[in-house]
Amino acid sequence: MEATKNQILIVGLPESGKTSFLAAFYHYVDSELEDKALSQVQYPSNTEYLNFIVTKWLNCENIGRTAESEGAYAKEVVLHLVDNRNCANFEFNIPDIAGESFVRQYTDRTWELEYLEQARNSAGLLLFINPDKIRAHVLIDDTQAVLAEFLDDDENDAVPFDVEKSPSQVMLVDILDGHAETLFGRKINVALIISAWDEQMQAHKSPAKWIEFNLPMLYQYLIANPDIFNFKVFGVSAQGGSILDPEKKLTLQQVVEPAERIIIQEEDEVHKNICAPIQWVIDQW
Repeated sequence: MEATKNQILIVGLPESGKTSFLAAFYHYVDSELEDKALSQVQYPSNTEYLNFIVTKWLNCENIGRTAESEGAYAKEVVLHLVDNRNCANFEFNIPDIAGESFVRQYTDRTWELEYLEQARNSAGLLLFINPDKIRAHVLIDDTQAVLAEFLDDDENDAVPFDVEKSPSQVMLVDILDGHAETLFGRKINVALIISAWDEQMQAHKSPAKWIEFNLPMLYQYLIANPDIFNFKVFGVSAQGGSILDPEKKLTLQQVVEPAERIIIQEEDEVHKNICAPIQWVIDQW
């Protein structure tokens, strides 16, 4: 099966912001905004699911995680779009895959056959990272200090290793490595998306700097393999602020056009085009 730019996979651990992004993206392409990058030209078949998550997003409510049902691991999302840069119509497949599926790729070393076919037929990945859900890495000095304390304490009970509690960046590197092996050497275009960017942008000069500082293993893995990965980092706030803060939530709900809540940062530029990560992947193909 030949790869096509009409399919991009949404990758990320649980609660990484994938579904919120998809809701904001669908509202954007379906809205009447002027000067949009991409527009919808025909309603998709899975409107019930899309309307559900968009309604939650519009009301600044917690969308939750992609629900896994028996025999299914993803919500099929095929959009009929036009690229307003060149007036080209195309079908765009971005399946909303549950984060637990990617955890199993790491813990069980298994891939769903349907996902394998989708990966081999995709133009690239949108890799989502939620700063609030990062399981921190452990330094060698820290492990040595804990080991010394453990050996000195006769009553200290050993805690069994739990693979699901591995540091997040270890999981992400392993997941990307699995994609590299599965795609038989084909170069992979990866748009890294840091979710809830509104809470990070004041403390970091750019999304790429955030990755370099907070997930150094992931950053080094990507820059050390330029023959395998072509990547760019985006900061994305699909809501534009924290909906857990009552005052911020009220402010967001009062925005007349919800798409104006969106915050996107790529390098030093801040804008509201939520299509930017997808356009970048398409343009690399």
